[in-house]
Amino acid sequence: MRVHHGFLSLGLLLAALSELAAPPSDLQQYKAIVRGLFQEALSQGRLDVFLEIHDKDSVAHAGTRAATLAEDLESAKKRRQAFPDAACAVDQYVAEGDLVTLK
Repeated sequence: MRVHHGFLSLGLLLAALSELAAPPSDLQQYKAIVRGLFQEALSQGRLDVFLEIHDKDSVAHAGTRAATLAEDLESAKKRRQAFPDAACAVDQYVAEGDLVTLK
């Protein structure tokens, strides 16, 4: 499974997943993967989880900028160093087709 994600200025994440017409059980699994990105990797600083859930060829999209996995991981490390106590709060996850979005 591949996860592609991008951060927008309001903290919106769009994660494109490899299955196009996913059954409901897969949609729940996809939401759990995205939840893991925010709760474990970004909020707890467990960047090993960041690497576990991303495909080596994934591309992160932030506005008009695209970043490789290595560039995105480096950015996550820098954010964690600058804000070691930062935590991501997600109010809602919605999955449909090959997308998981959150606010």
